[in-house]
Amino acid sequence: MKSRLFTALGAFLVCTSFASLTSASLIDRGNGLIYDDVLQITWLADANLAATRSFDVSGISSGGSMSWRTAQEWISAMNNADYLNHSEWRMPHVTPINGASFNYSYQLDGTTDVGYNVSEPTTVYAGSIGSEMAHLFYNTLGNTGRYYPTGVESGCLIPPTGCLMNQGPFTNIQSLVDGHSTHSYWNETLYAPNQDLYAWVFNFARGNQGYNYYADDSLLYSAWAVHDGDIGAVPLPPAVYLFGFGLIGLAGMARRKD
Repeated sequence: MKSRLFTALGAFLVCTSFASLTSASLIDRGNGLIYDDVLQITWLADANLAATRSFDVSGISSGGSMSWRTAQEWISAMNNADYLNHSEWRMPHVTPINGASFNYSYQLDGTTDVGYNVSEPTTVYAGSIGSEMAHLFYNTLGNTGRYYPTGVESGCLIPPTGCLMNQGPFTNIQSLVDGHSTHSYWNETLYAPNQDLYAWVFNFARGNQGYNYYADDSLLYSAWAVHDGDIGAVPLPPAVYLFGFGLIGLAGMARRKD
C-alpha cells in the first residue's frame, strides 16, 4: 500500500514540476499586468503607458517619449501614485551577459553586452537574463535581430515595426521604422565606463543593445515600467490546498495500516 501511494505521489510531483518547467514564460494577470516567470518580473502590458498617463510629469512628448532623467521622474511619480496598488516600479535593468563582468566591445554574435543577439538562443550566452529587454525580445518573444549571429543581415528591418515580428500579449511596443530611423527604450542602468553621460538602451526595431547620452535632455526615448515579482498573482484556491493536505492525510493512513 505504502509503495503504491508514494509512487503515485512521486508521479504527481514529477508531473507538477514538469508542468511548471514547461509553462509559458509570459502570464497575463489581467489589469494590465504581464508576469515573466523567467525574469520573475511583472511588465506593464502597455509598453508606452506614458503616452496616456504622465502622472503630471512635464517633459513627456505626445507620443510618450522622454529623456532618461524625465523617465526617472515619471517612475517616481508612478510610485508616489501607488499605481495599480504598487509602489516599487522601475525601468528594466542591464547586468553582464556572462554573469560576471561587462564586455563593452560591439559584436553581432551575442558574445558581448553591446550589439546584437544579446542572449539569443543560438549564442554562447543563450538565455542569459543579464539584459531584461534583450531576453524579452530574443527569448520570450522569439524575435530575430537585424543581424544573425553569423553577421549576415536578416532583412527584418522593414516598416512598420522592423524586427519586432512578435510582440506577444503587449501593446504599443515602440519599434516604428521610418526609413532607417528607429526608436529605443531607456534602461535604468547607467553605462559604467561613463556614468555621468550614458545609460543603457535597447532598440526593439533592430534588436540591438547599446548606450546613449542620458545627460542630453533633448534625447527622447521610451520608458517601460516593470516591477519585481509576480504582483498580479491570485492566491491558490482552497481546493488546491485541500488536495495537498489530502495527500498528506493519505500518507498518514498508509503508515497506520502498515
